[in-house]
Amino acid sequence: MMSKTNLVETKHYAIWRNIYILFVVLYVCGIVYNSAMPFMAGDDINFYTAFKQGEQVWHGLDFGIGRFFPLAGWNLNLVALFSTSPYAFMIGNACVFIITAWAFWRIGMALCAFSNSNYYGGGGIYV
Repeated sequence: MMSKTNLVETKHYAIWRNIYILFVVLYVCGIVYNSAMPFMAGDDINFYTAFKQGEQVWHGLDFGIGRFFPLAGWNLNLVALFSTSPYAFMIGNACVFIITAWAFWRIGMALCAFSNSNYYGGGGIYV
C-alpha cells in the first residue's frame, strides 16, 4: 500500500509530466504549422535553394567567421533524400526536438531520483 506522501508525489509527478508533454506537443505543432514561414529569413532560404539544385547543405564548419557546429545540416540532408518540401524539413526538425525533449526529461528524472536518494540524506538538490 502506498503511503500518503508517495501518493501525493505520484500525483505531482503525473501533473508535471502531463504539462511537459503538452508543452512538447504544442511546440512541435508550432514547428510544423505554416512550415514555409521559416524560409523568410536567415540561412534557411540558402539551404532550401541548395536542396532544390540537388546539392548538399553546408556542414557547419567555417573557422574564418567563427562557426563550428559540425552536425548543422545532417538532419536536413537526411530529409532531403526523401523530400524537399518545407513541411518535410520542419517535420525533421520537430523529430530532433522530440528526441532532445525526451533526453532532457530523462536527465531531469535521473536528477530527481538522485536528489531523493539517501546518498545525500534525501534533502533534494538545492541550487
